[in-house]
This record gives sequence, structure tokens and C-alpha cells, in this order.
Amino acid sequence: MATPPSTFWLRFRIIYSLIGLTIGLSVLAVFGFNFQNWNAALWGLASGLAAGLTCYLHIAYKRKVWQTYPYRLRYWMISGCFIQLAGVVGFAVYLALAISLKQGLIVHGNGFYLTCVWCFMTWKWGFSVFHFSRTYKRLYYDEYTIIPDDDCQMIYIPVYSSQLMFSPDRYHITYTRLAAGLTCYLHIAYKRKVWQTYPYRLRYWMISGCFIQLAGVVGFAVYLALAISLKQGLIVHGNGFYLTCVWCFMTWKWGFSVFHFSRTYKRLYYDEYTIIPDDDCQMVK
Repeated sequence: MATPPSTFWLRFRIIYSLIGLTIGLSVLAVFGFNFQNWNAALWGLASGLAAGLTCYLHIAYKRKVWQTYPYRLRYWMISGCFIQLAGVVGFAVYLALAISLKQGLIVHGNGFYLTCVWCFMTWKWGFSVFHFSRTYKRLYYDEYTIIPDDDCQMIYIPVYSSQLMFSPDRYHITYTRLAAGLTCYLHIAYKRKVWQTYPYRLRYWMISGCFIQLAGVVGFAVYLALAISLKQGLIVHGNGFYLTCVWCFMTWKWGFSVFHFSRTYKRLYYDEYTIIPDDDCQMVK
């Protein structure tokens, strides 16, 4: 069971996220209006806004805003995932641009290495949004217990106790084939009822699908940035980055298929079971 944070640590989290919000707004003012580095300035602003969301998350938990509807925190978890995705993609793109353009540490103008720093900070605050919303959601659910009512329906009763550089095409085609093969195995295994006894194992397939999608998105962004910065055309022989973008997209597509079908089959397996109370009011299959 998760342990609720103490008053000291909750205040520390609020102050720390407020500092992140202040720094993000300061980066917008300094790098944008003074050094004219709008890439770093806007990503600093994004980092500050994500820190502001984290601050609101702590304050709302302290005031028990989601005590009645803790399931709404799942939307905050999804938002944190998207913020992390934006930070990772931005970091990869600006790092690729800085390397391809052979930049040094540039403060004035379009300095891409400094932008990478604030892309990382955006990812960090996005992870904070995801982590703390997930933590608080678990804490809220730990304050409830499931008991059967007179009609044997599941109801929730609150418990207030103390327990509370290479040729990239070949590799990405290989990744695409691998993801498509995983999807094929997923369908065959469902047909043969491989996971009928242990359907929870499909969650690992869902996580794998998420990582495959992330690899496809990051690869697409990086190779598209490289193709534009190098002013490439449609190159078939050698390092043709536009064609690589196509296979990065296909990798993402098959990664989404792995995630989608594993999630669908997991739900189908769980729909084959019902939860009923036994004589001791324990939940049994």
C-alpha cells in the first residue's frame, strides 16, 4: 500500500515546482528577448508550464480535489505522457540538427544545444506530472475497499484509517518486420488461447507496443529534421532520410498494432471472468 506524503514533503514538492515554473518563465524572457534564441525560450516556457501543472497537482491533492473522482487523474497521466513524448522528440530533433550543422555552444541566435537542455527539462516535468498523478491516484484508491451490498453488486465504501552514421533504411525495415511479426504472433496466440490462464501477461505486450511506437516517432522526427537540414531530395541509394521516415512511420504503425490488439485481447479475456463474493465476503473468481 502506498504511503501518503508528509506535510513537509508535500510543501517541498509545491515549492520545488514553483521554482521550476519561475525558471521556465525567466528562460522565456532572457533567451527570447535578450539573446533572440526563441527555440530555447519556447521550450523553457513549455518546461515552466509543465512545472506549473505539477504544482497544481500537488495543491489539488493537498486540498483533496479528486477525493470523490480519483479516476480523473488518469487524464493527467496521459497528459504527462504526451509532455514526455514532446520533450523526447524535441531533444532528438535539436540534437540531430546541432550535430548535422556542426554547431558549438551558441547563446545568441539559434543555439540548438541549449534548446536540448530545455527539451530535457520539459521531459522531466512531464515525467513529474505522470508520476505524481499516478501516485496520487493510487493513494486515493487505497482509501477505499470493495464490499458486496445486498444485491451482490460492487460498491465502494471509504476507509478512514491509518492504512490509508550508417545506412538507416535497412535497420528500420528490420524493426518494421519485427513489429509486424510480433503482431502476427499476437493474433495466433489469441486464437490458440495461450494467455487464457494468465491474461495479465498481455500488459507487457502493451508496454512493448508503447516503446515501439516511441522509437518510430523519435526516428521519424530525427530523420525528417536531418533530411530538411541537409536539403535532401528523394534518395534511394545511400543515406536517403525521407525513405527512412516512411519506415519509421511503418514501425510506429505496427507498434500501435501491438499495443492495440494486446489491449483488446486482454479486455476480452477479462470479460470471460466475473467477480462474486464468497461466504467470507472475499473476492473470488
